[in-house]
Amino acid sequence: MLPALALALSATLLAAPTERRLHPASVEASSFLWNDWNKFQENYHPLYLVDDDPKTAWVEGERGAGVGSWVRMRVTYMEGASRVRLRVRNGYQKSPALFSANARAKSVEVKLLPSGTTQTLPLADQQDWQDLVVEQPAGALAAIELKVAAVYAGKKYEDLCISDAQVFVTATTRENPAFEKQKAEQVRAWKKERLAAAQAFRTAAKQRMPIASQYRTTRREEKALEVPECPFDEALCMLRNSLTVAEKRGAGHPAMLGRARGLLERRFVGLSPVTASALDKRPLPQIDGLCTPGLHACFEGGCGDALELAQAGTLGYLRADQVSVFERKPEVTLAEALTAKAPACHHERPHDFAWAERIKDARGKERLSALFVVRCARVEARDGSANVAYPQLLVYDDDGRLDTAVSREGTTVIDWKGQGEEAKVAGGTRYGLYAGTTHVEAAEGVAAR
Repeated sequence: MLPALALALSATLLAAPTERRLHPASVEASSFLWNDWNKFQENYHPLYLVDDDPKTAWVEGERGAGVGSWVRMRVTYMEGASRVRLRVRNGYQKSPALFSANARAKSVEVKLLPSGTTQTLPLADQQDWQDLVVEQPAGALAAIELKVAAVYAGKKYEDLCISDAQVFVTATTRENPAFEKQKAEQVRAWKKERLAAAQAFRTAAKQRMPIASQYRTTRREEKALEVPECPFDEALCMLRNSLTVAEKRGAGHPAMLGRARGLLERRFVGLSPVTASALDKRPLPQIDGLCTPGLHACFEGGCGDALELAQAGTLGYLRADQVSVFERKPEVTLAEALTAKAPACHHERPHDFAWAERIKDARGKERLSALFVVRCARVEARDGSANVAYPQLLVYDDDGRLDTAVSREGTTVIDWKGQGEEAKVAGGTRYGLYAGTTHVEAAEGVAAR
């Protein structure tokens, strides 16, 4: 992953500035509207802001008309960016009636990150596209934030809506249309997966899942904590920093955090190389509040405001007794896996390298207590294809339930409700390494029980 990041972050060509469209793969928001009756395909999630579909929209979920609400669209990090043009469909443009019924933005504060360049710009009270342009001295760009400064009141609802936003950036960085097309396809796939999740929870048989059908998130913005500076190619250092942030912010489950700390400090010495696979192979449904990171998290950040679960993306990894591990001869060193130098990392199909810790329970039976997985592959990046790797440490509690997940982007601590096979993920907390803290809980009406 790290050599690929170096390629993606530093390969800026000396060329004339060119405008190109960027497709965000992740969008964060101060809040979004949630209703029990439409909790999947039309629950106004912020990612609907970038699906190019006026029939969907981001709708803020706070009381009042939405002043102060914000969305943050993350793009793949690039250098040489001097101008950002946003094409915005203001309001809920599914129909003229919904447009006038809901609040629309009258002006927005546009901030470019990481430069912090900010400008407040007006939006007309009309349908169709409008342009917002912000310029900065040529430099880095990683995200664009829109904060509502003033609103046009809705005739029926206070909810503030924005249907779509397209991002166009003028920069000297090399263009890669194939990469941007891939990110657009990820958003379309996400919409299809949400429809599949709605179907899965409609049937009684499929409702027997270790998760609820919806989770609410509450984000707390916090001042960044000081952690040791890591060499650019030192993945384990970033994992330790991720755990340190959770510890300093007073994360719960100290025993499991302590187990994770011990494994990281000894650089996983004593763990056995294994082949791991889930017995329960059902994919994790695409629902709000839960997330499985993909290899493109290397470029665009990980799970944002959601609990990060096992990157394998199957329900089986939520329980130790549903993960089958077989010892194998060492294929590669830990360093080769972490730096994506292993031969298996040179292919488009992802490959997992895993190391397991097993301990004996009170009855003397051996069980899985921790799993360190490095997933790698060759993926399309901003400046062409590159080999990347994503490391993740999973720690299981004394009942064999996934308790803690540590990655480069943050540490997740998971809370459960119920016992045995009836236990479900009731929520948890994610402590972002570079961002704030997010609390997640099963939504009222569909809570874990």
